Amino acid sequence: FWCVVIDQYGLALFACALCGTSIAFLWYNWSPAQIFMGDSGAMILGFCISFLTLSFLQTHDELINSESKFAISHAPNIVIAALILPFVDTTRVFLLRILKGKSPLIADRNHIHHKFIDAGFSDVQTTFILLSCQFALILIAIGTLRLSYLTSLILLSACLFILYIGLGFVVRPPKKSSVSSPD
Repeated sequence: FWCVVIDQYGLALFACALCGTSIAFLWYNWSPAQIFMGDSGAMILGFCISFLTLSFLQTHDELINSESKFAISHAPNIVIAALILPFVDTTRVFLLRILKGKSPLIADRNHIHHKFIDAGFSDVQTTFILLSCQFALILIAIGTLRLSYLTSLILLSACLFILYIGLGFVVRPPKKSSVSSPD
């Protein structure tokens, strides 16, 4: 919508096409999944999101320089809020793999969504929880637009830290009892 308002119709079309194909994919990927996205599909999706992110930031800079009324005061914070959960999760998993002496590209079950599923949440519950957290971070970033840039970034970082710690407590698998039951 923002791209249409600022006359960036090519970016708007690209964003709508990406959104439409993602929704169509999710229709068939919803549990029980009929299709799965492979590594190449995930890389293409990541590249497209990166392209849109950088285009958003570049266009925003041009709007700031021209003093447009459609410029968003803290555009980088909104980008950070939109991408921080997958970025932190991927970085955390890569570091854990490296610390264990494994390749960071080897698949394992250390991603946050695996932790939710291992803790007993369904695929749908896990998706809803993570999307809700992501949406909450974006709303916090939008809600802090009137604050200074640094204050907004600090608040967003604090909320992410609290959210991540909270999610860590939610996804802990139940402790096994040390007392064995008689048979």
